[in-house]
Amino acid sequence: MRSIFLIGMFHLISPFLGAQNLVPNPSFEEYIECPTEYGELLLLTDWFAGYGSPDLFNSCSMPGVVGAPLNIFGFQQPFEGQGYCGLQCFSSPSEPEGFKEIAGVRLLEPLQVGQEYWVSFAVSWTSGSPNPDAQTRYANNNLGIQLKGDSLVGDIGWFPWNNTAQLRSTQVITDSSEWTVVSGSFIASESWSYLYLGNFFSDVNTEYVIMDPNATIEGSYYYFDEVCLSPTPAYCPLPMGVNQSDHKGSVTATYNNSTNSIIIAGINNALNVELYDVTGRLIFATRTVANTEGLRISLDDVSSVPMVILRVKGGSVDYRNKFTIQP
Repeated sequence: MRSIFLIGMFHLISPFLGAQNLVPNPSFEEYIECPTEYGELLLLTDWFAGYGSPDLFNSCSMPGVVGAPLNIFGFQQPFEGQGYCGLQCFSSPSEPEGFKEIAGVRLLEPLQVGQEYWVSFAVSWTSGSPNPDAQTRYANNNLGIQLKGDSLVGDIGWFPWNNTAQLRSTQVITDSSEWTVVSGSFIASESWSYLYLGNFFSDVNTEYVIMDPNATIEGSYYYFDEVCLSPTPAYCPLPMGVNQSDHKGSVTATYNNSTNSIIIAGINNALNVELYDVTGRLIFATRTVANTEGLRISLDDVSSVPMVILRVKGGSVDYRNKFTIQP
């Protein structure tokens, strides 16, 4: 797998989405009936169509139309479980606003104003191959998440597009062979209760590339899976062995296997240093003093865990990284 520097973007399969995820049915697994046709996202529990007619794909359906991994828009194994949803996310550079599809879900609890939250989702572009009637011409950026206080359905509140998102991909996503995880964090400014998935930017404000000039569909189409929103940094994916792209400041960190310790460098200010295990439990915390050359954290003194999440924050510094602890 490879890292892609967007707003919190990287390839990673997360093994520990858990109870701290405020998104119900996050991987589109729980359904009332198995889908058989287009536009049947409403067969899912919890999720609904915020705009357009999003599609539901699941391995319970016969391959060809809305099955998984093979369906009318292409071939992709689920990122997690047996299903995923599909959205049109761009229509045409000649249309200033353009048509897009939005999927929505009510969170398990409203967000707390002033609280920092971590969010992520997996996305995969699809070419429509091998179906000649569903081949897509474009790929685009701005795939993201928007939080709102109400359940906007249909045309109300979306058109024209408001060009905002709590999380979005700044680079065009063109990978159709692997899933790309878009991840980041934000501070809740309202007690939002609904999460929406899609492209919330007008076509004139969306960057695109032509993938197939002979395609039959004047637009782009993406699969989405494994949506996460959590107040705990350990529950939504973080980069493995690389700095997160929203990292600010000069701090760097490395894991030393021979000493079973994490070495932090570039500490020029008083900073808060925290370690979490994969359940989101805080296992270590300290505060450095200004002009510290470095900090060594021995994991022998912390806990016997297979993986830790490091957070260093203060002033202009906001650094997060994940390390696998080797025996």
